[in-house]
Amino acid sequence: MVQHNQTQLASLDELASEFAIELTQLGMISVSGEQRNDYLHSQLTVDFKQLPSGATRFSAHCDAKGKTWSVMRVSRFGDNVLLSLAASALPASLSELKKYGVFSKVNIIDASETFTQFAGRGEAVSTFIATHFGDVPAEDGQVIENKLGLVARCAFFADVFHLCLTDAGREQWQLFLSESELTFYPAQVYDALAIQRGIPWVTEDNINQFVPQMINLQALNAIDFKKGCYMGQEVIARTRYLGKNKRAAMIFKLEGHHTVNHSDTIELQLGENWRKGGVVIRCSALVEETWLLAVVANDIELTATFRLADNPDVTFSPQALPYPIVDDSDKMVKR
Repeated sequence: MVQHNQTQLASLDELASEFAIELTQLGMISVSGEQRNDYLHSQLTVDFKQLPSGATRFSAHCDAKGKTWSVMRVSRFGDNVLLSLAASALPASLSELKKYGVFSKVNIIDASETFTQFAGRGEAVSTFIATHFGDVPAEDGQVIENKLGLVARCAFFADVFHLCLTDAGREQWQLFLSESELTFYPAQVYDALAIQRGIPWVTEDNINQFVPQMINLQALNAIDFKKGCYMGQEVIARTRYLGKNKRAAMIFKLEGHHTVNHSDTIELQLGENWRKGGVVIRCSALVEETWLLAVVANDIELTATFRLADNPDVTFSPQALPYPIVDDSDKMVKR
């Protein structure tokens, strides 16, 4: 693969208008077979019987207790369903999907080497997409596919395209990059953008720790509450209809470059004391700022003060989420 010089980014305020990022932090699971829709319908939080070609959505893969194995972006690709997820969470989800898949006519494989994933933005990227895919996705969540792979205009990420490319597609993309003047950023820039937009994920450090609503997946249209039975449905539905969820993922921006890991603890100030206030689920350190998405109490005020448990001199407050996370409980039918 052609290597491109990566530009380190000081802050998201300085993000180039046109850029490309190789998403090396992501892996891919491919599901095929005549019962793929029924099987995935019974395993994931979205309604696969209603998921059309030409669309992508977020979804969660949970255990029987409703705790999340992984957060996925799901799309159709020909006769396959592609599940894009954090590479470090892939082995656990793959194992669980295969465990129950033996009872259905499905083929479930790790397709991370088959598809290379990129993010891109700008006029040049749109021109590449139009040239090689025939058109540019115009609507949030729209997907266009051909033998080169697929390209999606990501909901909640509307100005950024997500490309999942086959070997042939990757060859054309690399040729395009070598001839373009796009800024090529490292993978952590994509994570910072995702955090800024409140988009969670699950890595190996946080597997089976959170019900999907604790990481805001209901706000990202990643749960179909009216679909039939699926793994973890009872807990997920009870969390919604009985108002049992008391946690949410919140966005934090820290001044400076700091080393933070998934599952690190952040502490909340209460008067002159500090107590455990949350758990980091996504993080990205740029040159002059660090972005965190952490699960905290869902009634935290934006004026609350937090600090890193491992670096108590660094304090910060949550930022407003770009979407609402509280359901209108008065309109719900409790079950």
